[in-house]
Amino acid sequence: MTRTEDDWQQQLDEIIALASILDTDFTLTAGPEVSGDIEQDISALASASPCSEQLECTTAVRVVFPSGVMTIRSLHASLQHMLLLQAAVVPLIVHTTIPILQDTLQPSSSTAGVTQSGWPVQHLPPLLLQLSLPSTYPSEQPPNARINATWLTSHQIQQLQQHLLDMWNAASGLPICYTWVDWLQQDALAYLGISDTLDLSQFAAPGISNTHDQVATTSPDILNSSQPSPEACSEHDEQHHHAEPWQPCQDQSAEKVLMDLLRFDAAEKLRAFHRGTWTCGICFEQFPGRSCVQASLQCGHVYCQSCMAQQCALHVKEGTLEFLRCPEPDCKEPLDRQMVKSVLSDEQNNRLESVELERTLNHMMDAVYCPRCSTISLEDEDNCAQCSNCFFAFCSLCNESWHPGTKCLSPEDKLELMRRRMAGTKSGDREFRRREAELQNLAHIEKNCKQCPACGMAIERSEGCNKMTCTSCGVFFCYRCNQQIDGYKHYWNGNCILFDLTEIERWEAEMGQQLMGVPEEQRRGADAAARPAVRSCRCPRCGRIAYKEGNNNNMRCPACTANFCYLCKELLAGRGASGRHFGPKACKQHSAD
Repeated sequence: MTRTEDDWQQQLDEIIALASILDTDFTLTAGPEVSGDIEQDISALASASPCSEQLECTTAVRVVFPSGVMTIRSLHASLQHMLLLQAAVVPLIVHTTIPILQDTLQPSSSTAGVTQSGWPVQHLPPLLLQLSLPSTYPSEQPPNARINATWLTSHQIQQLQQHLLDMWNAASGLPICYTWVDWLQQDALAYLGISDTLDLSQFAAPGISNTHDQVATTSPDILNSSQPSPEACSEHDEQHHHAEPWQPCQDQSAEKVLMDLLRFDAAEKLRAFHRGTWTCGICFEQFPGRSCVQASLQCGHVYCQSCMAQQCALHVKEGTLEFLRCPEPDCKEPLDRQMVKSVLSDEQNNRLESVELERTLNHMMDAVYCPRCSTISLEDEDNCAQCSNCFFAFCSLCNESWHPGTKCLSPEDKLELMRRRMAGTKSGDREFRRREAELQNLAHIEKNCKQCPACGMAIERSEGCNKMTCTSCGVFFCYRCNQQIDGYKHYWNGNCILFDLTEIERWEAEMGQQLMGVPEEQRRGADAAARPAVRSCRCPRCGRIAYKEGNNNNMRCPACTANFCYLCKELLAGRGASGRHFGPKACKQHSAD
């Protein structure tokens, strides 16, 4: 074979090897009778004779970082501040056949990975390596190569280009394309000094045009120095169902580069999720990824769409949106809102938005409903509101006509007034009975219920402790002081007690009757009414109420675990303190009082 035929054959062998190894990441862009079908083009090349037309191809090189996580960092203060603020409200949406919110900046206790040090990602966009094979490659000339990457500066790209030339010079006369691809994939980041942090500080700050050109060439002699066309500078297409090869774009700002990197990482995670097979945490059956959803990106628990749709539809129908949480036991992460919307029907989504709007309005302390047409209205500081629909001016406290300077009528006064107005008419009697039932309910609520401090819902305690949970908004509050609380810590300071003494006595009487099958008075005899009351006192250290057990005066605080004397309230600290304190000439350790 002549040298030209030998070069042609080596080029064919290398193209076929690259297409086989890289699969969909390899594209033949120029050659004899290129059709766009890689298998057909390779078959045509294998049977083609040497020609003057150069072979050109594009390879997407997916770089590997050993740690598995790359932190994107920027020293631009404006970018840090802006994105940390956007994290609470701006989700990054990746449109797929199954609309799932890839909320890379989803709010949480840690802002979903967004920290002052950077933004962690698991996937970086691939480097685009464009190769043009001269007719004398590999015997005399190296391939013409061009690297495109929006997340690298032009200086970094030039460093990579120069190293590719050095590799060719060290192995002159041998095929080099796959060696280049392998080096870019495995060692390019280490060569640039990038280990686990990608710094975007060299890009322009948000709002400032960047002068970096993101395309570099190996040398003026070898590579065409033309720049990419404006058509190549397109935004990341959110309608793609897969993460497409990365397109170069000039004048990148640090803000745009960061957002594109985060979107690409979210799209790659979604592709990996769709390719997998998952076990539903509710029905325990296996489903392909496209038939599953993640409850939340924070917890990552997976369920099939059917089970999740039933779960969400139930709570939307009942209006219990506070229970739209991950069904996994011991996991209380809220369900991703976009995921919830994707598994619900249009009618159910309308119901969801209606309930959310109603709850939002209920949380507005100055928002009230018109008693005539139920239109939302705003009250002023005098509790006067005027409906924007029917123009009825009413008192927001009693829902009657506005009565400046006079107190609201009590439910009993309203009933008496209605009785006088409607006396003697059948329709009046029916209306009176209806309003009487309403006012009696209102009187019962005012007497026996307390309003939730968060949403204003009337809550009545049937039994149990003073720690209440609102059935409307799910917040905790104390039934004694009506303050919103965080668990049981509220009862440690001694201002409020967890159980009222009357509730303890009622519970003891009920339990005694259930255990013995007879009433408490009959079981204890005639002196049951004279039994001693529950005795308690406050801890001298923390103020928490402690209850005396039997006749033992050696008390132990349930909050701070301090020992003290029930009679004199002296703290008993140290080994043997109880033995020294109680004695014949001191406090008695056991007494009935």
